[in-house]
Amino acid sequence: MNKGPKESGTTLKKRQEEDAEKMREKNRLALEKKLKEEEEKARMAREGK
Repeated sequence: MNKGPKESGTTLKKRQEEDAEKMREKNRLALEKKLKEEEEKARMAREGK
């Protein structure tokens, strides 16, 4: 899976940091969505009784 010319160490490190940042953001959004859904379920259960 070679993507053209070899990247220098600094470029590679920078790209890895950017990828890690994107993953953290994605995980944070997924976690917020999950918490929101759980709160919604709990609220529905309380109101349903």
